[in-house]
Amino acid sequence: MLKRFIILTVLVGIHDISFASSQKKKPVSTTKAIKHRKATKKQPIGNSNPIVAAMAAASSSSSSEKKSSGFAYNPQKIRNIFDATKLHKMSRSQLEWFQSCPRCFYVNNACGTNKPSGYPFTLNCAVDTLLKRECDDCREKQTPHPICLENNVNLVPFHHIDSDSTKSPKPEIIDRWRNSLGAGLQHQVLGTNLTFFGGVDDVWIDLKTDILYVVDYKATSKKDEVNIDAEWQNGYKRQMEMYQYLLRKQVDSKGKKFTVSNTAYFVYCNGDSSAPSFDNKISFKTSLIPYEGDDSWVEGDVIKADKCLKSAKMPQSSLACNMCAYMAQYQHHIEQDKVKTATASKK
Repeated sequence: MLKRFIILTVLVGIHDISFASSQKKKPVSTTKAIKHRKATKKQPIGNSNPIVAAMAAASSSSSSEKKSSGFAYNPQKIRNIFDATKLHKMSRSQLEWFQSCPRCFYVNNACGTNKPSGYPFTLNCAVDTLLKRECDDCREKQTPHPICLENNVNLVPFHHIDSDSTKSPKPEIIDRWRNSLGAGLQHQVLGTNLTFFGGVDDVWIDLKTDILYVVDYKATSKKDEVNIDAEWQNGYKRQMEMYQYLLRKQVDSKGKKFTVSNTAYFVYCNGDSSAPSFDNKISFKTSLIPYEGDDSWVEGDVIKADKCLKSAKMPQSSLACNMCAYMAQYQHHIEQDKVKTATASKK
């Protein structure tokens, strides 16, 4: 309790100091702030908002202190801020973000402001881990996964040694392709500063033709049969096409590009909530859903994202962006509050 009291006291002090400072300094426009950041080696844009200042101060403390203070979000990025003179890593999810809202994408990558993160789907992650474990066992034996046998799909998990690895013995190449934190599947798009990357769940192969198939695991719980027909699942389809594009850019130990099928597979696990009791277990019905992808749009959108980041002008927000809609409404209330305060001070 004493520790919490001290932290809160410090944050209140930061709030007062920052607020007093903000009253003395004239706010800097966003455009000027961006130009200033570019002129000072891409330092993140500052913020005189006392709440943000307190959050930034709290983010530099230990994790236990952050929990005590209630501030877990740090708005300032400390790495991978776009610099037109250097290569910039852009993930599959970032490209998806660019498609949904160029302004939010720009603020995150060019301005260095982190997007608030959501909570992890730990149950989905558990299903993902177990499926990978099953497929890795089939990979070692070079046998089809049971879901393939049930659906008469003659594919086995891709077995290929990673010749680029420095580990001994050299691991399966799928270990690198899955590792999105280590860049996973990656490709530098010519004419851009972007190294595009993503981590695939699995890759299967037709042993007769040596054609590779992208595989993605999904988990849900719904009463109806699972499918990929909903509008919100279009993101899943784009995800598959991005993986297909990236996989086609990879080469084997002989420098030859892999042949990748337009057909990809969703391994969709549907949790059964109709059981009379929990009994410490959830039963799943797993479906194998094929999808015919078209990755012809991917490279063009990466080039557009690169052009967006190199622009000195912040792009327009998407009308469908929830974050921008929230910020617009938030700013509206701030302006209303200023008017009320000014009116009250004249009385």
